[in-house]
Amino acid sequence: MCVRVRAQVTDSIKGGCKACPLQTEIPSEPPFTVNCFYLIVTMIKAWLVLVLLLPLCAADYEIECYGEDFLMVRNQRLQCRSKVPQACYTRVTGEKGCTVLKQCDAPGWKCCHTNLCNA
Repeated sequence: MCVRVRAQVTDSIKGGCKACPLQTEIPSEPPFTVNCFYLIVTMIKAWLVLVLLLPLCAADYEIECYGEDFLMVRNQRLQCRSKVPQACYTRVTGEKGCTVLKQCDAPGWKCCHTNLCNA
């Protein structure tokens, strides 16, 4: 709807019909509504990612180990971070990775405590 039409209706109610000098369109809704919605959603996603990454940054213990399993992983470097101490392990089956220290007492597990020591 045009401002001019509104002015003519208003003026005709008052008794006259004069043209309005304003010729701009009045949008039915603000043009920033959709963009503002996507901006808010994007900001929420960014905060969610930061909140999910926070525990990784707050890890107290960190060790690098080689990882290997019987299916797909062969000598992959693992960066293990945790709030509890960890160690690199090699099992009798050839599996390699990192684990908590209490698992090192299990039979068939050989653990070491320095970076990349389970080569």
